[in-house]
This record gives sequence, C-alpha cells and structure tokens, in this order.
Amino acid sequence: RDTTSQKIYEKALRESERMLNATQMLAKVGGWEYHVEKKRTTWTDEVYRIYGLDRESYNPNNINENNSFYAPEDRKTVGRAFYSAVVKGEPYDLESGFVSAEGHHIWVRTTAKPVLENGKVTKVVGNIMDITERKRAEEMLLAERLKLERYFENIPLMAFNFSFNGRIVDCNTNAVNTLGYEDKEALLGKSAISTLYTPGSQKKGKQIFETWKKGKRIKNEELEVINRQGKVIDVLLNVDTVFDQDR
Repeated sequence: RDTTSQKIYEKALRESERMLNATQMLAKVGGWEYHVEKKRTTWTDEVYRIYGLDRESYNPNNINENNSFYAPEDRKTVGRAFYSAVVKGEPYDLESGFVSAEGHHIWVRTTAKPVLENGKVTKVVGNIMDITERKRAEEMLLAERLKLERYFENIPLMAFNFSFNGRIVDCNTNAVNTLGYEDKEALLGKSAISTLYTPGSQKKGKQIFETWKKGKRIKNEELEVINRQGKVIDVLLNVDTVFDQDR
C-alpha cells in the first residue's frame, strides 16, 4: 500500500476543507446537506457559527430543533419549504428572521436544491447566509426614503418630481391645491412645460429643462405658472436631481 500517496491525499483534503471553511466564514455562507433515506443532516463549520452552536455538542439531525432557531413568524414557511423540497423535489430561496443560540437576532437567507435519482429525491443540498448587514442597510435606506417622502408631501411649497422626458411623475398636495386640481392623478404623466407654465414662460422653461438634464442645479428662476382656472401665479423655480437606486 502506498502510504505516501495516502498522506499526500489526506493533507490535500485537509487543506481543501480549511480553505472552504475560511471562505465560508468570510462570506458568512454555510453549506448543508440532508440525506433523505438516512435522515442525516451535515453542516459545514459556518452553519454552526451562524447558529451559535458547537460542532462537538450539537446534533443537527433533528430538523424541528434546527427550525426552532428561525423567527416564530417564519418557522412554518421554512418548515413547509423544506418538506416540499424533500417530498416534492421543489427548491426554495427564503429570507427569514433568525435567533442564534447566543441570542443574536439576525437575518438569514436559506436556499435548497433537491437532488433526484430516478425521479426520487435522495438528498437536499443548501446554503444558509447571514444577510443581517444587507437587511440593516435596506432598513436604513427605507427609513431615509420615507423621511424624504414625508418632507416632499408636507413642505409648504409646490413640489414636483419630473422624469427626464419632462413628464410629471409625482407632486405634493400643496401643488394639487394651488393649481386647482381635485387630485394628483389629473397631473401625473403630463408634460410639465405645457401643463404648468404660461405660454410666455414655456420657452424659458424648456431652456431650464435642458440645462437641468445636463446635471446642473436650477436655483431661483422666475417663471409664471397657470392654474386650472386660468390664474397666473409667479413662482421661483428650484430643481435638483435625485437618482432612484431601484431603477
């Protein structure tokens, strides 16, 4: 028997496992497998870290116990998805609340893909990822967006959102009332130049619009707008650009 080749193979295997565990720890992604016939679950080291458990003292073969770490409102969803993967061969990709054994409240993304042989699920392979940082960033972004929307709606001025093709995308209640409309739906999608400005201000309005499209801020430009009843209103126009990260 070639013991030298065996030792080289074992050393390479240990090094491969070490690199895998290091990579998973950096990415905060753990891998797992469930063997259907043997009802046996195996986890990589990072799964144990996410759960806050020790490999030597915790047996991951109890699926119900594993599932109990998910937030109460998400346990049924995760449990049903796992059942469907094992019984029906359906993959899943879920984001859920999670409480580790150490009491840390985090967010995880768990994915699973069934492996079939002759039409029968023999095992399910999956990942679990700690996505807490991403979720917190999303929550902060949402809070800032809501703050901006409240400011937009409550500012005691006419406020509009325009698209780059010059259409009215949104406006606040003060704009609707000042211009004499019943609701904002009557303004949305219309040309800002032809709808808002008097004939005498439309040429200047177009020039301002082209300047704004080049990325320049517009400050205190004097224009005339006309309301639905034909009343002319003198205004100071200020325009800035906000980019929507979702588009």
